[in-house]
Amino acid sequence: MASTSTMKKKIPVLIEVELKKQFQIGKQAKNTHKLRSRLPEFFIGKPELLTAIVRVMCDAANKSMKEKKIHMGPRRKTGFMQMKWPSGLTQNLTVR
Repeated sequence: MASTSTMKKKIPVLIEVELKKQFQIGKQAKNTHKLRSRLPEFFIGKPELLTAIVRVMCDAANKSMKEKKIHMGPRRKTGFMQMKWPSGLTQNLTVR
């Protein structure tokens, strides 16, 4: 939780030290490789931003796998990837 002396409410912040590694796949298309290369090595930010990144990367991986005619396992789908981080990523953000 991030806050300052002037802020009245706390803002949840996620820290992921291996963000780029989370989206590593063996046989990826150029588009997916290009997107992954633009990801930072680590992420510090709001859960909503990480949710958007996860969706974009999982959609790109899905398209890449379809292009290569390779089955995409359930561990690479958006829902499973979002489970790696706190439940605030799914839909409702709960602040404790």
